[in-house]
Amino acid sequence: MRTNKRDYYDVLGVERNASDEEIKRSFRKLALQYHPDRNQDSDATEKFKEINEAYQILSDPQKRSAYDQFGHAGVSGNASSQGFEGFEGFGGFGDIFDAFFGQNNQSNSSARTGSDVRVNITISFEDSVLGTDQKIEMTRYEGCTKCKSSGSEPGKSVRSCQACNGSGQISRSSRSIFGNFQQVVTCSSCNGEGKVITNPCTTCNGDGRSRQKRQLSVKIPAGIDDGTQIVLRGESHAGLHGAPAGDLYVAVSVYNLQFKSRYYTSSLRNKNQYPDMLWRLRNQDSTWHTK
Repeated sequence: MRTNKRDYYDVLGVERNASDEEIKRSFRKLALQYHPDRNQDSDATEKFKEINEAYQILSDPQKRSAYDQFGHAGVSGNASSQGFEGFEGFGGFGDIFDAFFGQNNQSNSSARTGSDVRVNITISFEDSVLGTDQKIEMTRYEGCTKCKSSGSEPGKSVRSCQACNGSGQISRSSRSIFGNFQQVVTCSSCNGEGKVITNPCTTCNGDGRSRQKRQLSVKIPAGIDDGTQIVLRGESHAGLHGAPAGDLYVAVSVYNLQFKSRYYTSSLRNKNQYPDMLWRLRNQDSTWHTK
């Protein structure tokens, strides 16, 4: 047991008048830096415990007030005997990182954004210079029009999941050498939905989406380079049960790149020469090069 404890404010690297948000932000940074699952230094475990102890006190208004008045004596026994309360809801380092940065198994499937899709297109050198509109055909998931993306047959009720009481998550407690940990996991009974569909939509089979074939128009800007990627926001697959659609990435390739000649290069520097360059390209075979 430490006999000479450091000042809790110094441990977290904050001023004594620091706001709750500043204390939390500093704790997050230090906890990630010194967590034993990530930091293999010999003193990482002790530093991690010290950081957690300081946060337990300074994040609690009553304990912080007592500490400000009486120092460590005012909070003796409050911090060290309570395990890792600052990490309630976390498991190992992955859970800590995910919880702080929005991935702690709490993004259930009802809020899952649709997946992104990449398609490849090839355009002529002429179109890359002048720009064009390119048509793309694709089959993607779209929100079911019959059930309005709910997944349930119209007019039928959806009941709350009894296993998780509608939260979509289940808490599990475990003990480790670092103390008591509580981990939040996705409910397996409802797959994180928080609800159970008893009468699935007959059109989408409860998925809330159906496959549709679409033709999209992609505007290719003038002067586009080979290998450029164009992003069409929200034009990919729809998310589950009304969640936002993913993005469509269009990778553009330009053929006839053998025309990278001295004339081609100089013409790109002066857009006024584009018409003359294109006339040469249209009236020469594919082996033409400027001498």
